[in-house]
Amino acid sequence: MTESKLEAIALIESIPDENSDMLVKIVKNIRELLGVESKSRAEKNLAIMDEVKALIGKDIPWHDEADMIRELAEMRRHRAKS
Repeated sequence: MTESKLEAIALIESIPDENSDMLVKIVKNIRELLGVESKSRAEKNLAIMDEVKALIGKDIPWHDEADMIRELAEMRRHRAKS
């Protein structure tokens, strides 16, 4: 490992836990520099919702997305218990 990498790791490790927002910014910057795609959890969830809508088309059996999420969560819990 190069000296620069070791220094970067040491600096990151020295960030106090109460400054976790600083760490998030650092990780985001590193991903941008490396060209690593990073999506927030909300962006990933919206992409999943779009995929679900594309799969089921206009035949939506739920009143709204909240109903769909509740039903899918219940199915997942039921499957986990089996």
